Amino acid sequence: MSWGGIVISQQETSYAQANTEVTTDQSNDVVGDNGTISTGVSVTVSATGGGTDQPDIKSDGSSGRGSVYGIKNTTAGGTAQSASVTIDTGKMDGVYGGYVASSGSATNNSVTVNGGTIGAGRGFVYGGYASNGNATNNSVTVNDGSGYTDYYGGYTINGSANNNSVTIDHTATNTSTHTGNIYGGYAVGDSSAAIVSGNSVTIRETSGTTSVYDNVFGGHVMSNGTATNNSVAVSGGSIGNTVYGGFTLNGSASSNSVAVSGGSIAAAFGGGAINGTVNGNSVTVSGGTIGS
Repeated sequence: MSWGGIVISQQETSYAQANTEVTTDQSNDVVGDNGTISTGVSVTVSATGGGTDQPDIKSDGSSGRGSVYGIKNTTAGGTAQSASVTIDTGKMDGVYGGYVASSGSATNNSVTVNGGTIGAGRGFVYGGYASNGNATNNSVTVNDGSGYTDYYGGYTINGSANNNSVTIDHTATNTSTHTGNIYGGYAVGDSSAAIVSGNSVTIRETSGTTSVYDNVFGGHVMSNGTATNNSVAVSGGSIGNTVYGGFTLNGSASSNSVAVSGGSIAAAFGGGAINGTVNGNSVTVSGGTIGS
């Protein structure tokens, strides 16, 4: 254990400062830091001694599955910066590298998934989550694991999501199946025109087989805003639904891209807009297949 490390056992509080390792079942959400430090916190969920038992994370003493947070900051104007969460094993519904409930920003947070089951029903993984601020430079890397899970590099409700990323890089020798959507950057854009820019998704296979069943978005605006300069790169695996470089419901999708050098994709669009404009987007194919 590194300096400042804490091992949480079942009956202890789920709030801990500095570095945290979880190796047993928990009766509450696991939170590395609740806003006291707000930067540089790490949380790891693993089996004791490298065993196969999966710590079961519950939610506030209930029978439902809970979540793991590197930083969970609910202070007005609070921030979450440079937190990291590593999931080696375990059962949970949500994972957040950095989470901000108020008007602050989530920046430079990361989540790495090497195994475990995320989502008893539908699970969620966020590199950085900001309710009323910006999500910037957050990342999610998925090397293995299972569950019905949506992955977000960076997510904001009322703010902008810029330069976030998701990498799906299967490193085991088995088949890794991902059921759920994948977003490099995501903005709801309810109360203002969001900017979703410079986000990316990379899907590849180092070994084994990677299967993605749902949609993939480099950048996505749920309501009002622009999606620009987002990208998706696919060099391996199979994607059973549609890939978008950038997408917006109400706004402009411009200069987004999809690059395919391997694998198979059901359909691909450089940019998409339901009620807006689409300009200068691209799909480049140098290998692999699109459509059947």
